[in-house]
Amino acid sequence: MDASRDGIQKLMTAEKEAQAIVSAAREEKTARLRQAVEEAKGEIAVYRAMREETYSKMLREQTGSKVEAESQLKAEFDAEMAKLKSQIDSSKGKIIGDLVASVTRA
Repeated sequence: MDASRDGIQKLMTAEKEAQAIVSAAREEKTARLRQAVEEAKGEIAVYRAMREETYSKMLREQTGSKVEAESQLKAEFDAEMAKLKSQIDSSKGKIIGDLVASVTRA
């Protein structure tokens, strides 16, 4: 009976060792998974910052272009209005004279 008892004792010891190995492997796997998650979060933060910077740069360029385009259009509009006003002022006397002559002849 001592032989079977020794065998059972060895099996129980082996089972405890196996459970300890499995438990250690699970803990190691969990630790590696946590580490991978943390590394991924770091990479995501770096990528997000890079993409946000690219977006901000693009937005600044487009906004700057829009402001420049608006100011250029306003300058062109003002120049055209000044040109038209000068043409009106230069032709005003002749047109008034023609109208007065037309009305007085009739």
